[in-house]
Amino acid sequence: MADKAQAVNPQAARKTALRQAGKALKAAKPPVACAAKRNKPATDYTVQENRAYLVQLRNELLRNASAGRWHDGEAKEWSRIAHEQRVMLMLLAGLDGDLQTLATRAWREFTPPERSAIKSEIRAAKRAFGGLAALCSRVQ
Repeated sequence: MADKAQAVNPQAARKTALRQAGKALKAAKPPVACAAKRNKPATDYTVQENRAYLVQLRNELLRNASAGRWHDGEAKEWSRIAHEQRVMLMLLAGLDGDLQTLATRAWREFTPPERSAIKSEIRAAKRAFGGLAALCSRVQ
């Protein structure tokens, strides 16, 4: 009976699958490697040690989740921007060199001043184009 309802309503099937995946995640035990790193309770460590440990765990989780492709959100967003838009942003930011080649670089390969210049241009573009609606419509 439930299979018939799921066949008729694919949204219900998706909800059921998501619910089962959530239950599986809740039931999953933490990896043994993480539990073995610290043998004492968190209260035996200083705040700075706990923060450093949490940063280490976050970075490890990010590496595992992204299979080493991204280190942070900025790198992930940069990888999702099309090549032509990357070239345009670097041109606006005033970067020198072969922009076609530079546009293929990963986010972390840019120097901090280059990243700062690109980010400021992205913020300016967001402010300039954020309110556009009529120019974005497909209606002629």
